[in-house]
Amino acid sequence: MSKKPTDHKLNTAIITRIWREHTKKYIGTLIGAIVLTALIGSMEAYSVSLLKPVFDDGFIGQDKEILTFLCVQIVAIYFLKGWLFYFHALILNHVTTKTIQAIQQRVFTRLLSMDLGFFNKNSSGQMMARIINDCNAISNIAINFITNVFKDVITCIAMFSLMIYYSWQMMISILIFVPIGAFAVKKISRKIREISQNAAQTGASQIAKISESLQSIKIIKSYNMERYEQENLKSIMQRMFNLSKQRVKATASLTPVIETLSGLIMACIIVFGGWQISEGMITTGGFVAFLGAWVSVYRPLKSLLNFRVSIQTAIISAERVYQVIDTESEIVDMPGAKQLTAVKGEIAFENVSFEYEEGIKVLNKININIKAGQNIALVGASGGGKTTLLSLVPRFYDATGGSVKIDGNDIKT
Repeated sequence: MSKKPTDHKLNTAIITRIWREHTKKYIGTLIGAIVLTALIGSMEAYSVSLLKPVFDDGFIGQDKEILTFLCVQIVAIYFLKGWLFYFHALILNHVTTKTIQAIQQRVFTRLLSMDLGFFNKNSSGQMMARIINDCNAISNIAINFITNVFKDVITCIAMFSLMIYYSWQMMISILIFVPIGAFAVKKISRKIREISQNAAQTGASQIAKISESLQSIKIIKSYNMERYEQENLKSIMQRMFNLSKQRVKATASLTPVIETLSGLIMACIIVFGGWQISEGMITTGGFVAFLGAWVSVYRPLKSLLNFRVSIQTAIISAERVYQVIDTESEIVDMPGAKQLTAVKGEIAFENVSFEYEEGIKVLNKININIKAGQNIALVGASGGGKTTLLSLVPRFYDATGGSVKIDGNDIKT
């Protein structure tokens, strides 16, 4: 197996693949969502910019006509913004649902094409986890990256532009805190990735255990193993609980850092802004607008900082899904294979050997010739290879040595 790339490259590769293989087809719909996103961000910035004339002209200047006109604008902006959010949500749901369904269908189709050896190594419960849990987790990429992240970026650009316009000096004083937040996000996201990998595997084991227990209910009851199965599942669920707790602690640890930085930035704005007002460098309305822009940018900025942390679980799930999609069946026809017609039914095993695990032979140089229409019986102790031998004829498995022939034709051809 090839060496995994760094987190950044890996994230980019997974997101690019989801876009290229599943979401790109909805480019027209997504352009509509992007336009709505840009409009929403612009409206939010414009509504904040109205705070300056509200304070300077409406409150301090006591111009009631301007104040009334500004209030009408604010109501209209929020009304339109609400409907834009509504249509944005509809578009988002359409693209996300279609993307997840397409990935689920692709995983299911791939599983149907796999050989039995694959299912001997991977339980049905684990595959159910890939189709349901992991595919659904990918929606975090489709939602957060394709839509919400873009919306947050637009909002941040609009608000930062306003802040620079009103006071570029205060804006520079804020930027000195950015490297601290970036460093914290990088450290925490690495930890989240490791926990998410373990959680994904444990979650799949939990589903697999439940599925296997229900499928084997007769055996469990026959041997009075109910207590054993309960304790086994309880142990898996406890591991899942511990991992979930670790993930929440790691994710939540980012909040104190962000909140502390936000408090420092707010204090910086108040002190710096108070000084600028006293020096006549900014009006009261301009300061209020700057402060309003920072308050408005705080949520999307926090969301962007949290994005790298929260996306780790989805990336792990996407890796597990594509691991299935990229797995090729070991049972393949040789080049130039042709359809067998006019079958008589003569079956020949010529020096056939087989092993489920390398070095452990189940069958060793078996030679049997069965004429068309001939009835034979395979007799032997349990585990002697009778079922394995029969499974080679329909190619549930391929012989690791020798050949199986029907009417003289190697079944691989």
